Amino acid sequence: MSKSTAASVTQTSSIFDMPMRKGLGVDIVRVTPELAQHWLDLNTANREITQAKIDQYQADMEAGYWFENGETIRFAYGKLLDGQHRLMALILAGVTIRMIVVYGIDPEAQATMDTGRSRTPRDIISIEREGHDGKWESATLGSAIHTVIAYDAGLAIYSAKKYTNREVRNYYLEHASAMESTIRRVAGYPRRFPLLPHARTVALHYILSRSDADAANTFFDRLLTGENLTKTSPIYQLRTRLDLDRMDKKTRSAYEQFYYVVKAWNCYRKGGSLKSVNSLYPRQGDPFPEIAP
Repeated sequence: MSKSTAASVTQTSSIFDMPMRKGLGVDIVRVTPELAQHWLDLNTANREITQAKIDQYQADMEAGYWFENGETIRFAYGKLLDGQHRLMALILAGVTIRMIVVYGIDPEAQATMDTGRSRTPRDIISIEREGHDGKWESATLGSAIHTVIAYDAGLAIYSAKKYTNREVRNYYLEHASAMESTIRRVAGYPRRFPLLPHARTVALHYILSRSDADAANTFFDRLLTGENLTKTSPIYQLRTRLDLDRMDKKTRSAYEQFYYVVKAWNCYRKGGSLKSVNSLYPRQGDPFPEIAP
């Protein structure tokens, strides 16, 4: 065996045996699926796996969106403490990724790991909105963007599908100007005792604005302030319907509230009128209305 081959075998063996080191240390390692599988054999006492997290990590790795962010794979002597989801995803993705590995940790330290609050869409949007004030605005945008992404992907506007922080961030960055225009508009409406959850208002205003920004502004101005309305206006009937639900403390599903708003919007865009709040109710067998341009 040549010296270079012997050195390579020794180095590979050293990396595979890294979890067996007793002294505390840190290395940057190119983790292959084979190495990840070897290390997972030491996964003897860890949390139950979350398949959705593995799927998310796998998709990011396959798409090339996996970045070194300082997170580590952590070992006590002969025992994987932290990193099972990343290693499983790496195997499924069939990729090799550089990772920071810490070994020789006191096994009792595992109880202190991952006890902090996970980053939320609000946190991600707050970072990107540097120079803008308002945690409320970032939180509302972060929640509303899930609805908008789903709608743009061809799903129903009332879809409950959630997207990754990366997807929310990327959507915001791509549409920041229009998103900021919407959040500024909605932030100017009364916030106490809202007729609609704020995130639904933002998602609806943003989506409807793409058809006609002036019409969407007028629609929500009148809906959320109650000004310049006649009793046969579809906006008046929508406001009445939502206000009755609020006063009765009746929780409406996303499907119901989006149905009410879209039906009232369609009627408003066509110059129509409504005589009763009952006209907004979805009738059995009626499909969800398409949003009028």
